[in-house]
Amino acid sequence: MYAGVPLICIPFTGDQFYNASTIEANGVGVYLKLNDIHFMKNLENSLNQILNIDDAGNCNFNSEYSSEAKKKRNEILQNYEHETMEKNFLDKF
Repeated sequence: MYAGVPLICIPFTGDQFYNASTIEANGVGVYLKLNDIHFMKNLENSLNQILNIDDAGNCNFNSEYSSEAKKKRNEILQNYEHETMEKNFLDKF
């Protein structure tokens, strides 16, 4: 989310499932299940949504996912506006 781009999450193990559901719940991407029998169709639909491809095949990179990803990026940057992430991390020790 730091990069401000939407994500297509295909979790495989561990905390990836939680992270993918969080991404989807925050509207900055989609969560696809690899073992779903409709995986390829869902992947195609997700790409069309995120890239905002119109009927003529043109990409319009201002989808709702892109807007929300940029919004979340700005929120992250505002949290660390006065302190660097490194300093914030080291201060915890």
